[in-house]
Amino acid sequence: RPWTMGPEDDSESEEEEDDEALRAKYNFSPVDAALAIQCAWRRKAARFVAKAKVYEQYEKHYDEEAKVHYYVNARTGASQWKRPKMLTKKDAKAMPDAVPDPAKVSHRLA
Repeated sequence: RPWTMGPEDDSESEEEEDDEALRAKYNFSPVDAALAIQCAWRRKAARFVAKAKVYEQYEKHYDEEAKVHYYVNARTGASQWKRPKMLTKKDAKAMPDAVPDPAKVSHRLA
């Protein structure tokens, strides 16, 4: 019984029956299950790397007149009212406000 751990006995618990139903429904072999877990982990790791790049690329600023945050792409200088798609509301709140450089802040956002 490749899916169970511990001493083998002939009595099946409710959990084992649920496991059997899931295995029958999805028909995962142990190799398929391992591949699914690896793929999920790699997706999560890729999102983490992409989010870190977004943090490096964007600066969060606050517009006193509009009373709202906006984001500036440090590489291109482009600014936008909407937060970058990779950042959730929680991420945007955690992102520190950039200290505005008066020499660079000479225009308002469109």
